[in-house]
Amino acid sequence: MHIEATSREACIQNLSSFLDMWRERAERIVVRTSSEHFARINETQTVLGKFSMVISNLLQNEIISESEIESSPSKDESMIRQSLRILEGLSLVRRIERGYTYGNLFTELLRQTKDFQEFKIAVLSHIIRERYSTLKETLGISQLETIVHVDSCYYRPALEAENLLYWTSDSIINRYRKIYGRKSPLRIAHILYELVNVKALERG
Repeated sequence: MHIEATSREACIQNLSSFLDMWRERAERIVVRTSSEHFARINETQTVLGKFSMVISNLLQNEIISESEIESSPSKDESMIRQSLRILEGLSLVRRIERGYTYGNLFTELLRQTKDFQEFKIAVLSHIIRERYSTLKETLGISQLETIVHVDSCYYRPALEAENLLYWTSDSIINRYRKIYGRKSPLRIAHILYELVNVKALERG
């Protein structure tokens, strides 16, 4: 009887593919469960500023006209249109003859929140939770990806262990650099501080 074993190279490739799939799955879990925390981070609010600008204008005027969009500088116009397409896909805005107005989910979230800051967090959280891949691939928002990766450096091992773990800042920094490549330890430490500040992570 002739038995063919899977080659070492194929085994390594299969294992690598499985680990990549698990990392992506763990990342999706982190995004869905921590989107509200991410939305509260100042840096996130900055990089998603076009979305905040759109909802702010709709709250003030109930409509964003085509003429207002077209009169923006070309780079801004492109970003505004991309943001509007994402918001439209989430029923946060809807297309009308003269431009855009608020959608059903916009109205619902506004009813559920007590002020603009809370409403903005609810909108940004929903965008992150439902369109994280689009934000990365279409808008190229690498800052948000870095925040998710730092958070994942704690939660992925915790998911694997099915238990809460105690990690030092240095452990998380080293894990980040091992998995995602070199990044300034000052940058990672800053993000860790922000994650603790919004209670995505807790300091023991």
